[in-house]
Amino acid sequence: KLRIQNYVSMNPGKLRELCQTGYVMISLKNGNVQNEDGSVNNYVPGHAMIITGVTNDCRYIVSTWGQKLYVDPNEVVEKDGKKTMIYYQYFEFE
Repeated sequence: KLRIQNYVSMNPGKLRELCQTGYVMISLKNGNVQNEDGSVNNYVPGHAMIITGVTNDCRYIVSTWGQKLYVDPNEVVEKDGKKTMIYYQYFEFE
């Protein structure tokens, strides 16, 4: 069985808890995916990734394009009149 929940908002504590019991997918629209040092790896108009953890500075550790990269949930990018948006889904297998 698979249980799926949609979340409008998330916080680091809840995210850490959910990553231990299932999988959290982040859908990032109009935002940056970062390298470990915080530099921009890629701007994405829309991309889904699995969150594998949270750093001490509350950035999300994500698995994408076969790499370990990062998303800062507090970073808002404004490009071409669009702002960063983030959506979350939680998948738990029973």
